[in-house]
Amino acid sequence: MTKTLAILSIEDSNADFLLMERQLKTDGIDCRCHRVDDKQSFDDALQSGAWDLVISDYCVPGLYFPEVLASVRQHSPNLPFMIVSGTIGEAKGAMMVMLGASDFVSKERLEDLVPTIKRHLGLDPEDV
Repeated sequence: MTKTLAILSIEDSNADFLLMERQLKTDGIDCRCHRVDDKQSFDDALQSGAWDLVISDYCVPGLYFPEVLASVRQHSPNLPFMIVSGTIGEAKGAMMVMLGASDFVSKERLEDLVPTIKRHLGLDPEDV
């Protein structure tokens, strides 16, 4: 991969953010990750950044997931938006995909994150 991906991460747990960032880099994703955990920092980041991808937890205190998703879709309709959550199951993840999220990855299966990202960004699965 030749481009450094700009990733906006909506995550209230810094430990979970660091695990996700480490997984991305371990699996060969060259990225610059920026974490937000409240509405103001989310709004500021969305307006000021040129993001390649959004990765969002489902449950972030002070942020209502459907509104976050709607804001991202309004700002950048085609921006890949991944849900990475340990609190919702496959059924609710699928429902969020039907509402406009690009995909769902469980925090218990972070090894699925990079292949999912590559698929949505149109990258060769072997490209690292």
